[in-house]
Amino acid sequence: MTKRIPMAALLITVAFAGCDCGDDDDDVGDGGLGDASLDGASGGDGDNGGDGDGPRGPVGVGPDGGDLCEIIERGAEGVPPEVVILQDLSSSLIGEWQPLDDAMTQVASTFSTRMELGLVPFPTTYFKGDMDADRVDSNCDIGDGQVISPAIDQGDDVVAVYDAIVEDDMIGGTPTNAALDVARDLVLPRGPDDQAVPYFILVTDGEPNCMFTQNPGSQSSQMAQDAVTDRITALEGDGVDTYVVGYNFSGGILDTWAAAGGTDSAFEADNASQLVDALEAIAKGIAPCVYTLDSAVADPAFVRVRIDGETRLFGDDDGWSIDDDMATITLEGSACTTLRDGDDHTVEVTVECSEVGPE
Repeated sequence: MTKRIPMAALLITVAFAGCDCGDDDDDVGDGGLGDASLDGASGGDGDNGGDGDGPRGPVGVGPDGGDLCEIIERGAEGVPPEVVILQDLSSSLIGEWQPLDDAMTQVASTFSTRMELGLVPFPTTYFKGDMDADRVDSNCDIGDGQVISPAIDQGDDVVAVYDAIVEDDMIGGTPTNAALDVARDLVLPRGPDDQAVPYFILVTDGEPNCMFTQNPGSQSSQMAQDAVTDRITALEGDGVDTYVVGYNFSGGILDTWAAAGGTDSAFEADNASQLVDALEAIAKGIAPCVYTLDSAVADPAFVRVRIDGETRLFGDDDGWSIDDDMATITLEGSACTTLRDGDDHTVEVTVECSEVGPE
């Protein structure tokens, strides 16, 4: 089941309203609020007999005889995204591994509290020596031992995998297509209760070269590149966007993969600092746009959602939608992209006394 984390910048304010104002047989008295007007759920020192002093619910009768809407603050939780990092461990990274380890150490602890973080290193079987025909498959294996399924608070586990890599043993190919298959199985298929949005971050320093049986003698074959493009395209169709980071690699195929994955163009990094910048930029771009209220609302027509004071309308392309549970709000279009610009924002949700329209 998806875990969730509170979003500190989100303010949820809910105003309850209704037309059943109560009579002498109700818990809400019809003679006013007793000796305290708006000081909490209990309106005074009387009983429930309808004498004006008894405890009241969210809907009561105001001093002027009209309906009373009591404003109550509510908590909410942002649904953190599922993020799987696919980390190239091929032999071409010998001499570059420590900067990669340093970069991941720097960002993992922060990421792991903001997203469900997972890891697929590839390949995960290392051999010293030449790559001969009998050992090709081993140089392209992805075992289960270092694969981490996405979950909250796994930064230490991810860093431990990076720390454990022995650089001298990084003798292997680049099975990017197989890594995508393994990562796919970590996040798909989606279940009806899976609210987290999945993303992949592919960090690689070269082209794939592990489709030997399909094209013997061509380790960097166009076929291998096309296989990766096809997989990323299929993943995007299943709701999984793929970000691509080229580490000391800026081949045009990276932009092709990024476009296929719905993320426009690849990031480039030549050192640990640039890799950290790239990963942090990606993290901003996948900030959650799904929020769960701590209680369901009765009718979304009465719900007002504001971002930085600006009303976003229910059902609008740049507004918001709500799930069948009536407690999960998804910001759409520019409402979502605003939250992903890297700045601090306030989201306010109120359930009001009349249907909400443009301000």
